[in-house]
Amino acid sequence: MRWLTMGLGMAILGLASASGDETCSLKLRRLERQNARGEDFIYRATMPQSFFSNVVAPKMSKGGTLSWGNQSYDEAFRRIVKKEPKYESKRPFRGVAKFGSQEFAFAMDAVEPALESGGKTADSKTANGKAIQLKKEQPVEPVDPEKAAMLRSLQYNRLYFDFNHNGDLCDDQVLEAMDVPQNRMSHWKDQSYIRFQFPRLDVTFESGGEKIASSFFVQGQAMVSPQFNYVSTSFNAAAYREGDIVVGGKKRRVVLIDFNSNGRLDDRTEIRTDIYPSDGRIFPQYGDVLLIDPKADRAAGSPYDATACQGRHLVSKIIPIDGSYYHLAISPAGDRLTLTPMNAPLGKVVHPNNTFSAIIYGKQGFIKIQGGKNEPIAVPEGQWTLLSYTLRWTPSVKDDGQNHGDDAKPVKDDVGPFGEFLAETVRAVFGVETTDHSKSASVSAGATEKCKVVKVVQGGTTVLDFGPPFKPVVRSSSGQDNDQLKCLVLELTLVGSAGEVVTDMTINGQRPPKPRWTITDASQKVVDAGTFEYG
Repeated sequence: MRWLTMGLGMAILGLASASGDETCSLKLRRLERQNARGEDFIYRATMPQSFFSNVVAPKMSKGGTLSWGNQSYDEAFRRIVKKEPKYESKRPFRGVAKFGSQEFAFAMDAVEPALESGGKTADSKTANGKAIQLKKEQPVEPVDPEKAAMLRSLQYNRLYFDFNHNGDLCDDQVLEAMDVPQNRMSHWKDQSYIRFQFPRLDVTFESGGEKIASSFFVQGQAMVSPQFNYVSTSFNAAAYREGDIVVGGKKRRVVLIDFNSNGRLDDRTEIRTDIYPSDGRIFPQYGDVLLIDPKADRAAGSPYDATACQGRHLVSKIIPIDGSYYHLAISPAGDRLTLTPMNAPLGKVVHPNNTFSAIIYGKQGFIKIQGGKNEPIAVPEGQWTLLSYTLRWTPSVKDDGQNHGDDAKPVKDDVGPFGEFLAETVRAVFGVETTDHSKSASVSAGATEKCKVVKVVQGGTTVLDFGPPFKPVVRSSSGQDNDQLKCLVLELTLVGSAGEVVTDMTINGQRPPKPRWTITDASQKVVDAGTFEYG
């Protein structure tokens, strides 16, 4: 069984300030691989350029060959590459990454360690004659020798990348996979994995006639199972830009994130039109991200979700700062950022639930609004549609003028509609009582095609309604289990009052228990029962 993952500022009427432009220079900062768990985690939250291939492999004992499931990578590679090195693997992984306006070919090879007569790992020569040290293969305990042999053939540990963009993979620096514990073979049920990571790539490319310098992390994995085999690799941005700018007389720290990992830092988010899933979800094609006065605090929310992370905004035509709106202009390299006060009529929106943060979009771009229950929020005049939101409820303590210390308990009257909704939803869907009103909670959701457009007019107030009550919706489809037998697949989704789909729900920072399901016959006799899985 599968359960779809469940998964706003002071109002101002009239015209925004018309003071002069503010421009700042942003310096390039490169990330180090070894700091993956450090305070810079908020700058590492990016969407990768991904490359994926099915692996169709007949029984190794029959001498079968491996075929790849994505021909487009190979076609692009053949169009660009003029010269390749001699691979040791019979099945090198080839691909083409796009940075700025240029395409860069790459290839990964699986190299067996070579041993000298004394039993030591021997040096080998790269395609350009430079000596490298090959890593000894990590010892493993394969579940199945045939499966392990296939997986080792996909253990890519050498990366050829066309740094100088001349179509020749034989005259560039060659990167060897990092010798880290995460790269060892692992097993889960009847599936076996091998992961690989390479040192950071520092690349210079062109975009619109401008030279841009950036960096990327390259990593991937291979999986072998009785039903399905694949190889995937990804390029994630490993550099960002930061600086200071004065807005409304106040100095603010700004950070630009190459969220879509294509090297440019001026990409705007758009709505995708090529995805129509069964639940009608609307999906964005993400561009880049702007952080304003960011805090490296993991408790501040997911750095991938602008509605769940303070100070995080989507790069767009306009951006709200302290209740005012500004036109946002960024150079392709991200080294220059300009804010121009927006001289446009403003209206107000209000939301009837507790503390929330939401992304709405229209012809003027994507903006983030946030505030409390029925709190008026300034929004430019026009038509706006919901994209996503996060609702939060945090218990409060009634202030009677005395210091009650850590033993202070929130009073029941402070629970409010959202707290009551949470208790009712968790009780109905999860079968769990939540009478402890001291618990905090959050719900995140994404819009569907059912979400209506709202019109904001100058001087007027518009209700932006979404959230509770939520109702569970179960969809069924046919599928196959691990034994290739036909089965019924049930998917549970929580749907909000505006037709939005819940993507995440937490209570005190933890997901609720898995919802239970029961199948009965016409006489109400239980045929089968179990729990839905997050997925």
